[in-house]
Amino acid sequence: MATGTAQTNPPDLKDHTNFDTGAHARTYGIILGVLTAIYLIVLNFIYPDDIPMGLRFAKHLIIIPVVWYAAGNYASKLPDNKVFKAEITYLMSLAAYTAVTLVAINVLVYIITGTSFEQFMQDGDAFAGMMINCGFVFFETVVFVMVVSFIVLQGYKGGGSPED
Repeated sequence: MATGTAQTNPPDLKDHTNFDTGAHARTYGIILGVLTAIYLIVLNFIYPDDIPMGLRFAKHLIIIPVVWYAAGNYASKLPDNKVFKAEITYLMSLAAYTAVTLVAINVLVYIITGTSFEQFMQDGDAFAGMMINCGFVFFETVVFVMVVSFIVLQGYKGGGSPED
């Protein structure tokens, strides 16, 4: 019977330290969410009618330094050969906290100003538009944080995958 990699080397996702990964992910997720929200608030007030496409996607550049720092900080707490797999779950938590923070701030901005973050040409001046924008913001944030996370994690693999 042939065995595949998954059977001979299952993922080891256990936390190998007494480090509070949930609090760490929550802290950096909220920081990233607030920084991105500040950028979007400023952008929506500077360009109330139509946000240039480049500036709309430039918000994702904020992800890079925050994920890089958070991943490096968490990696320093892990034993060798446990960084890559353990950080995948950690960074997914960070992405979720970031997305939830952005959605909460989007709703708060809508309550205060009557308009939400404009996303993909969808105006947020009606409740339904705000809810659609919240969905866009949530999904887009999780996807981009995870894409950046996988790129950052490649730096922690060293000479090859620890699973090899």
